[in-house]
Amino acid sequence: MTEQKQVIEEFKKEINNKIIMSERELKTLTLSNKNYEAYLITSFKNLDLKKREIEDLKKFNSDVNRTIKEQIKEINELPFVKGVKFTPKGISIDVGKVDINYRNNNIYIGDFTITITPSGVEIKNRKPIIVKDRYSSSREMILEHPHISVENRRHICFGNDRAIKINEFLARFQLKQLVYMVYLFLKTYSERDTYYTITFWTQEAKRKVRKQKVKITEETKEEETA
Repeated sequence: MTEQKQVIEEFKKEINNKIIMSERELKTLTLSNKNYEAYLITSFKNLDLKKREIEDLKKFNSDVNRTIKEQIKEINELPFVKGVKFTPKGISIDVGKVDINYRNNNIYIGDFTITITPSGVEIKNRKPIIVKDRYSSSREMILEHPHISVENRRHICFGNDRAIKINEFLARFQLKQLVYMVYLFLKTYSERDTYYTITFWTQEAKRKVRKQKVKITEETKEEETA
């Protein structure tokens, strides 16, 4: 009886171990299926987008000159656009002054130009700020935007969702939507994924105010002396 009891206990133990292992495998398989379902949904969505992209590009290719002119006309209708012109790189759009609302204050970031090239989007701040290099006090950095890196290799951090949309608009040659999306990016600040804190720009604004006050004071003294 003792041997029988021991054998039964061993079987029970083994069965319990197998139940635990099977439950773990079931969880893994369930998770894999969910991931596969998500993969299939994404794949079908991308497939549909790619088909529409090809259709749009074929339409565009049938009359490039007319399509570009129509797109430029639409871009010019955007309220923040100051001007559009062709450059050797592509289509250059002046979006003028850009402020970022930070803690209920409008912080001036610069005057921007968006250039649409055949392969992507370029952004240029025509009035960047110059600060001391954080790694070397003897060097200076030219900062254009909190979310545009200027160190090592220039990189624009649009954010995943926005980057997908921008690439989609570019691929389908929907330039008005593309410019609008990039402009919204320029007016956005996220502390979680910024390259440079916005305090660089707030400090620059304070410095300009102090400089202006000194200038006014000096001019006043000169008038009094005269």
